[in-house]
Order: sequence, then C-alpha cells, then structure tokens
Amino acid sequence: MKYFVITLALTMICALPVQADNNIMIGLDSVPNYMTEFYVPFLFENDVPLEAFSNGFTITANGNITAEFGDEWQITVGSRLDGIYTGFWVGIVSPDSILCGAAVLIPWPDPLPAGPLEELFSYEVLVTKNDIFSEGEICIDSVIKVGAAGDWLWDDGSGNIDPTFNEGNGAHCIIYYTPEMLCGDVTYDSKVNVSDVVYLINYIFSGGPIPEPYSIGDANCDGSVNLGDVVYITRYVFRGGNPPCDTDGNGIPEC
Repeated sequence: MKYFVITLALTMICALPVQADNNIMIGLDSVPNYMTEFYVPFLFENDVPLEAFSNGFTITANGNITAEFGDEWQITVGSRLDGIYTGFWVGIVSPDSILCGAAVLIPWPDPLPAGPLEELFSYEVLVTKNDIFSEGEICIDSVIKVGAAGDWLWDDGSGNIDPTFNEGNGAHCIIYYTPEMLCGDVTYDSKVNVSDVVYLINYIFSGGPIPEPYSIGDANCDGSVNLGDVVYITRYVFRGGNPPCDTDGNGIPEC
C-alpha cells in the first residue's frame, strides 16, 4: 500500500504542467550620467517557436532627469532574430511609449526559434538633465495597450502565449548615476589614455563636445582646456609624465 501511494503521488507530480520560460527582460542596470543618448537591450526567452508577437513598453524617469524613447533601433547581430524576421519592426507611439512586433496574416516560413534569454534588439533612449550632475532612475515597463493598438502577446501558431516581463517583478529601473571623476578622463572609461587625447583634440579643433564637467579636461591646472592639456596628457600617456592635475608629481592634485 505504501508503495502504491508513493507511485501515485509521483505520477501526479509528473503530470503537473511545467512552467513555461517565456519572458522579456531589459539588459541594462546602470548608465553614467555623462551619457544622454544610449541604447537599451531587450532580451527574449521563448520555449516554443514564435510566428508573431506584439509587445508594448513605456518609459518613465525620476530624480532630476527626464527620459524618452528616441526613434532609432537595431536588431542584435548574430541573435536568433537576425535575418529571420525581415518584417520585424519597432515603432514609437509617443515619446514615452514604443511598440515592437512581427505579425502577418499567414505563418512565417521561418518562425523565431525557441531559445534561452538572449538580446534580440536594442532601442534608443534620450535623457534630458537639469545639470551635469543630474541623477535618477529610468524605468521601463510593459503595457497591454499602446495608443490604439498593441496587445501583449506571442503567437506560436496554435494559440497565444502571455509572456512575463522582468520575471513578473514590474518595471525594470536603470540607475542614472554620477561616476567617480578622474582628472583627464574626459571619456569616462576610468583611465587616462589616448582616447582622452583624441577627445580633447576633437573639442579644441573640430567643435566636438565640451568636457563635462569642464574642469575634468584641465589636466595642467591652468584654468582652461586647450592645447596645453593635450600636450600634458600625451606626455603622461607616452612618456611617463606627471599624472593629470598633479603637475609637480607629489601625489596631491593641484586642481
């Protein structure tokens, strides 16, 4: 009798439906606040091939910034979406809403293959700051309807699938933060190198973007960003000169 009960219980457990792995995630957690335009990656995981889908997203921001969707997007090269959904599109419905999808009246000859969580496309986000040190959060969430259209669904050819967003945890928020500043690191890649020289040359001679904050480009502490700073950083990078802002080499920044 005990053996029968255990066998029956195991049979019932095995007969329970398996939780489907159908989910959309955002693949970005933080962005330094010198970036006012960047791309947000959208990741899909689907356990069955998809013949069509339609998903809407909204964007909000808090802190002393505002954020909106731009009008540029790109399919991720090498992803399972690349080269399959020639009819894939992402459209901006309003500055705070986009709709992505691939839907036709007849099944696609090559549906989106089933696969694990993978970046399929990315979409442009634009940030407006109150000042150069503005911080906050940029939150992206799913939405059932965007404007006049946009059901939240996937179609595997036999019926609709209701995928989760962010594993059912609500909006995904991206931290918009002020990175630690390193004198001379005008590209904010956490080191002073030739890319900073190129940045300053572009700013001084070609009208490129101004260093933010301006003082970070003043490597020789003379109060302005000019050719002298290019020479100073070049000497530091290629000839072992004093670090930016430490003009006497005593380990204490002068500016």
